[in-house]
Amino acid sequence: MSERLSGDGAQRVTVRIRRGAAGEAPRFDDFAVPFEPGMSVLDAILWIRAHEDCSVAFRYSCVNANACKECMVLVDGKVEYACTARLKPEGVTVEPLVAFSEALADLFGHWRERASQDAAESFLVELARQLGPP
Repeated sequence: MSERLSGDGAQRVTVRIRRGAAGEAPRFDDFAVPFEPGMSVLDAILWIRAHEDCSVAFRYSCVNANACKECMVLVDGKVEYACTARLKPEGVTVEPLVAFSEALADLFGHWRERASQDAAESFLVELARQLGPP
């Protein structure tokens, strides 16, 4: 993330994050994040953790390289990698992939055992469809 994002005088966009730990009712928290064209959703989440709420739970391993696949979330209802999904000027909603993982806290979860190979294949086919050609 750019060090220029101090937030002073910058255009701000709303990043809505689904929050909650395992066993809790989910809720959404809204954060006003400084916006720069080309910012990723990961940039916004890291800014939130550094400047607004250090308790936002999120898993990632790389930064803007799409190599680790750890930062997969729903962005506006679509499966995305937070490191490559672009922050939109109108803002975004970010949620965990609860259909295929167990949310432990906020956007952080772990993959649970799949009931069958068909479920895993369906997930990968849908992900490929949403992400499009390489």
